[in-house]
Amino acid sequence: MQLGVFPLPVFLLPGGVTKLRIFEPRYLRLVKEAAGDTGFALTLYQPQLPFQTYPIGAWVKFSDFTQLDDGLLGVTVVAQQLVSLSKLNMEEDELRIAQARPISHWPELAVQPEHAERTAHVLRDVFAEYGELAELYPQPRFGDAAWVCGRLLELLPIPLQEKVKFYQPESFPAAWQLLQSVITDDQ
Repeated sequence: MQLGVFPLPVFLLPGGVTKLRIFEPRYLRLVKEAAGDTGFALTLYQPQLPFQTYPIGAWVKFSDFTQLDDGLLGVTVVAQQLVSLSKLNMEEDELRIAQARPISHWPELAVQPEHAERTAHVLRDVFAEYGELAELYPQPRFGDAAWVCGRLLELLPIPLQEKVKFYQPESFPAAWQLLQSVITDDQ
């Protein structure tokens, strides 16, 4: 499938939600063309790469549109799945377009129940402290270890260059281990 590409310093895994402010004409066009079921690829901005675009991104679809107080367009997007991007090109208005191929992410996971609950509790605490974040997830899936892990990785203050390794399907054990070490260090 062909998708518009929006490179930003935002890391999303499947199920992740983020809000964007749209003001550049090329991205207003992207929103118009991606409305409905099409969506677009939200990928990491990487200035050293061709088209400043990381080759893997999140295929996102819109969940909300709003006019912001400053008159700009606000959109909320939800990551459906990860996509591999190829055949990138830049159109006349500098909107990036790419061929996107869906890639699998973390398969069904076996996680120790006590570890899963402790990790979910951390995310519940974060949501309790930051209501605006919790509002993005009206139906949180605290019983799904991959979903909880994804949300915590999105929030962790580690460099994006470190986060990109968690796009890989086999990366769940390393992601889980990282989160467990952070959670254990905090207690």
